[in-house]
Amino acid sequence: EKKVDFKRKSPEFKISIPAAVSRAMDAVFSWTAQSACSDEAAELTTDSFDSTHDLELCKGAKAKQIVRQLSSRSGDDKDDATDADADSSPAALQPSRSHEIDPSKRLRLQKGNGTYAVVSAAAYYLRKHCNIHISIRQMGLVFSAAGAVWGGSILVPLHFAGRTTKGLSYVFSFAVGATLVNLALWVLRYNYLLKQHKHSHLAAYHSLPAFHFKAMALPGALSGLLWSVGNISSILSVTYLGEGVGYSMTQSAMLVSGLWGIFWFKEITSLHSIRGWMASASLAIAGILLLSYNHMPPLPKVVLKH
Repeated sequence: EKKVDFKRKSPEFKISIPAAVSRAMDAVFSWTAQSACSDEAAELTTDSFDSTHDLELCKGAKAKQIVRQLSSRSGDDKDDATDADADSSPAALQPSRSHEIDPSKRLRLQKGNGTYAVVSAAAYYLRKHCNIHISIRQMGLVFSAAGAVWGGSILVPLHFAGRTTKGLSYVFSFAVGATLVNLALWVLRYNYLLKQHKHSHLAAYHSLPAFHFKAMALPGALSGLLWSVGNISSILSVTYLGEGVGYSMTQSAMLVSGLWGIFWFKEITSLHSIRGWMASASLAIAGILLLSYNHMPPLPKVVLKH
């Protein structure tokens, strides 16, 4: 019997597994963040707060109203002048003297700031379902560390790919791995919802987040195309410059996205925060320049003949 050497006949298939692993690390974190921001985690009833500290999970005018209501718990002995001022204020902002909050009122996380909504929803989810008390700042640090681990290791499998399957050949395997992993995660999520809704397929389907195909078709395609171009460039950079130099230099993309967030999306409005971001960006640019200098070939030695 003749033995067939599959590795020799199909070398391009060797890196489909490391490509899938690299995409899995990124997709798992993205899916976790998306799950934390589901409707169940994002809906906050006003009677679920125990103190004013809990209201840091919320923003907006209704949050201010509940802050006033909760702060009135310790203000039973205020003088008549304070009561007169409260009576003269709008009815929506008057503190509740009976210390009761209408449970029918619901408070949703602010949708304008996506990062804040995801982090605060995750903190609320852990508090409600896991009895883990964690602040938004601490949750943000956890998300940052997780993003650094997943994002920093996403192209590590490229190091173990064969020489004939690096560069542009790795892009195809990366795309296949991304598709398979995302489909697998959606199947797992649907099965989980199916179990939660007692094997009702219709209820499980409606529990999935809305896809908004009509609204997101064009911007989603454009953003995907832009991301794919950047991803291909990142793979080529790591292939020819190495993981330490190439991937580190690709992180300069965060400088561009940060400028978009400051000047176009207005995600950062505080002058102090903008100055801090600019200082951090300057350090990042200095690091990129140092990395590029270290990768430069040495200058040829000049030999003087006597």
